[in-house]
Amino acid sequence: MAGIYFNREFAVEANNYKENYDSSNPSDFKQEYDKNYAYTKKITQDQWDKLIQYHNDHNTYDLLWNNCVLVATRAWNLIYQDDQIDTNAILSVVKNRIKEKSNSFVYDLYSVLEYSL
Repeated sequence: MAGIYFNREFAVEANNYKENYDSSNPSDFKQEYDKNYAYTKKITQDQWDKLIQYHNDHNTYDLLWNNCVLVATRAWNLIYQDDQIDTNAILSVVKNRIKEKSNSFVYDLYSVLEYSL
């Protein structure tokens, strides 16, 4: 399964970056969103159905109880019970846990966005 769960903060920052782009000025946005980490696993139809249902049931935002990290890690843990990610962690901790996986790879989100900005 490959995917990204985007959050509101990211959407606002990406929009601000796009509106205020200045090629002569290095971007904090680039520093924050390059060098993300990802890894993939196969997903069964049953797991996919559970994932879709989870997101249908949690289609709201709350800074403390239903933010991007919690939704993404809880969804992952629901379908990959043998490969849990700490749901009490902040984003940087989750990023580092993913980085520690033997099959992780760098996902440069900024480079991907560069083509759409």
